[in-house]
Amino acid sequence: MNKRDIIEKTAKEAGISKLKAEKLVNGIAGLLLNELYNFKGKITTKYSKPEINISKLTEYMTSTPARRQTIVKNQKRKKAFFIDYHNEAKEIISKFISNDINEEKYWEEFYRIKNKKIHTDISEIRQDICLSALEEFEGIIYDVKFPEYQKKLGDKKQKKATLHRIKLAVNPEILLYNNEGTAVGAIKILFDKNNREKNKEHEYLSTILLQYMRVLYDMNIKNTDCYIIDVFEGTIKNSPMSYKKIMLDIKASCDEIRDLWKRV
Repeated sequence: MNKRDIIEKTAKEAGISKLKAEKLVNGIAGLLLNELYNFKGKITTKYSKPEINISKLTEYMTSTPARRQTIVKNQKRKKAFFIDYHNEAKEIISKFISNDINEEKYWEEFYRIKNKKIHTDISEIRQDICLSALEEFEGIIYDVKFPEYQKKLGDKKQKKATLHRIKLAVNPEILLYNNEGTAVGAIKILFDKNNREKNKEHEYLSTILLQYMRVLYDMNIKNTDCYIIDVFEGTIKNSPMSYKKIMLDIKASCDEIRDLWKRV
C-alpha cells in the first residue's frame, strides 16, 4: 500500500478530509522516522584494528588529552548510522565545482530545496542547514573554477588508505586530473560554523589529504594541488609549503592512536 492509499483509507475510516488525513499520516511518519533515527543511532560497530576518518584525525591532533581518548574510543565503537545534515548541499556544490551543473542550475536546486514540503523536525533542520550552506557558498562561487584541471566527482565510497598502520577514510568530494587523465590532486569540502581559529586545522586537513592522495595515486602529487574549501569561512586553501613537519605530527598522532586503540 502506497502513501496515497494510506491517506485515502485513513480519511475514509476516520471520517475526516484527505487534507487532515495527510497531515495525520505525515505526523505519524515523522514520529516513526525520529524513533528510527534514535534507535539506529545507538547501534555501534566495534573495530579491532585502528580506523579513523580525516576529520576525526584532524580533531585528534588539535584536542586535549582527555578529548583524544574520547575520539579514539568513539572511533573504535563507531555508530552504524548518523545523519549528514550537509549531504544535499555538499552534492550540489560538488557538482557545480566539477562543472556537472552551471550557476543557473545551482540556484534552481537551491529553490527546489527551499520550496520542498517538510514533514519532520529532522527534515526541517536539514533543509535550514542546507540552504544556509548554499547561500554561504555564493561568496566564493566564482573562485572555485580551477580551470587548470579536469574535475571529477569522487565516488560515494572511495578507497581507504593505510597511513602509518591506520586505515584512513578521506573521501575527497572532487578529484583533479591533468590533460592526460592522471590524478594530480583533490578537493575536500568543509561545513563548519564554529568561529574558532582554523588555520592549524586547515593545515592538518590539507596535509592529510595530500598524504592520502600520494598513497593511493602518486607519490609525486604536489601540495599545491590538494585543496580545502571551507564553505562557512569562505576560504580556499591548499597544503602548506612546510608540510613535512606536519607529516611528522601526523605520524606521531597515528602512533598514539594505535597505542590508545588497545587500551580504550
